[in-house]
Amino acid sequence: MCLVMDILGCVFVMIPLIGPVIEMLFAPISAIIYFRMFGVRRGLFGGIFNFVEELIPGLDFIPTFTISWFVRYVNQKKESMAVIRPYSR
Repeated sequence: MCLVMDILGCVFVMIPLIGPVIEMLFAPISAIIYFRMFGVRRGLFGGIFNFVEELIPGLDFIPTFTISWFVRYVNQKKESMAVIRPYSR
């Protein structure tokens, strides 16, 4: 889902003439989806960043959703490793 959202953000820019209009409509939708996917804590800041990124021309190359997914995945891996080995001496 994260890859799809990042690709959509980039594809809309490539549509001649109506691309910027679609991009302006997609920005709040993308921010809401981001907020719902990543929760209140990370989602609020990321949703605002995603909204601004979609509105400003030239910043669509930043894969916000994918970066956030990767950070969440790494953090979950670290937490699961801590549960398996609570103390390493």
